[in-house]
Amino acid sequence: MTELTIDLLLEYLRLAVKRTSDFMDNLTDYHGGEQTTEYMLTADIAREFLVQSLPVEVEYLNRKLLNASALRKNVDIPKKLRSARTDVALVKDGWSPLAMIEVKIRVKKLRAVKGDLEKIALTMGLMKARVADKVIGAVVFQTHVTHWNHKPTNRIENLKQATVKLESDLENELNEFARDYTGESFSFHSLQKSDVGIVEGDEDDSGHATRYHAILIRSRRPVPPRAHGFEGIRQLSKE
Repeated sequence: MTELTIDLLLEYLRLAVKRTSDFMDNLTDYHGGEQTTEYMLTADIAREFLVQSLPVEVEYLNRKLLNASALRKNVDIPKKLRSARTDVALVKDGWSPLAMIEVKIRVKKLRAVKGDLEKIALTMGLMKARVADKVIGAVVFQTHVTHWNHKPTNRIENLKQATVKLESDLENELNEFARDYTGESFSFHSLQKSDVGIVEGDEDDSGHATRYHAILIRSRRPVPPRAHGFEGIRQLSKE
């Protein structure tokens, strides 16, 4: 398979959330709306990976991501990870982790996804540096706005401003959260163009903005240069 890059993963996630939003448009006579279950978004992400012929797993045990080839030497898997599962995982050849993806809906503050970010970062931190270097973690989430200045609004300009503020606040919260991590980096990405998902209301129904985003997590631990032959095997056994 082609090496998984951030750009490729974001492209696949954008196609997946478009599948979800298109379904909601068809379901609501093109008024759109929020997903009320994480299952739909999770399934659409997994389905997109299948379309791309990627080795996808759903509800995958984190302890299987931390297999003997991936786990750092002389560390134990914490109890809270032994039964933990990742919503969608990409695992090459049944053992080599490539991506860990968690899914959330109804996100207004970073605290809604904080546990998922911590779980991904902890799992990646337990991997050997050269394994973690190839893994992309992601929390994909939905935001839904119907209010401006604490009041329901039909005006599309108000909805756009409310959306910009929510997304900016989330990114600022993420930057604050990331300060506690030295081994991982975090980045905020919108999975749609800025005007997508914003629907003006009418007299009977307030407008809304339903949008999708991703926070990506990467390891930034240095990867030791790899030796060849028998020395390379010895080096791997010590990591």
